[in-house]
Amino acid sequence: MKTILIIFCIMFLSSCVPLSIAPDIDDYKITNGKRFKRKLPKQKSFIFNDTKNAGEFYQFVDAKFNLNNQLLERDIPFKIKNKEYRFSFYEVKRKTKTVNVAPVLIDGALQSNGHNTYFEDAYISRSGKWYIAITVTDQKYNDCLDSDYKEHREIVSYLQKFKNEYFTTHNYTETLLLNKSN
Repeated sequence: MKTILIIFCIMFLSSCVPLSIAPDIDDYKITNGKRFKRKLPKQKSFIFNDTKNAGEFYQFVDAKFNLNNQLLERDIPFKIKNKEYRFSFYEVKRKTKTVNVAPVLIDGALQSNGHNTYFEDAYISRSGKWYIAITVTDQKYNDCLDSDYKEHREIVSYLQKFKNEYFTTHNYTETLLLNKSN
C-alpha cells in the first residue's frame, strides 16, 4: 500500500494538467473557421498543420499564382473546370497550455513558511502548432466548402492537391516555371 501511495505522489507531483491542447490534424479538416480559432471567419475552412517555416506558404502562393510579390491573402482567383472561385488563407497558431503541479506546490510550501517563491515562471508551459486555414467562395460569395455546395467535392479535391503540392515543393521558382509551361 505504501509503495502505491509513493508512486501516486510521484506521478501527481510530476504531472502537467492541460488547460488547452492544440489539435493534431493528420491530413486536413473542414470545419467552421470561427470554432477553430476566433479570428477566422464564420464560413467553412479547409485547415491543415503547417510544418514548414513561417512565410513559406505565402511564397508558395505567390509563385503558384504568379502574384509578383504583391501577395494578397484574400480573394485570390483560381479556376476549376473553367469556373472561377476565390480563396483566402490565414496562418494561425493554436497553443497548448499546461499547468505544472510540482512548482506550484513547492512554491506554496515555501510561501507558507515565509520564504520567497522560486518557480513562478514554471507554473504554466506553452507550446503551439501552426495551421493554414483556407476559405473558398464563388462569384456570388457562396461558401464553397459547405457540404451542401454543388461543387463541394471538386473544390476539396483541388485543395487537397494544392496542399500536397505545397508540402512537396521546396523550390518555389520551380512552381512558377511549371505553371508557365502548363
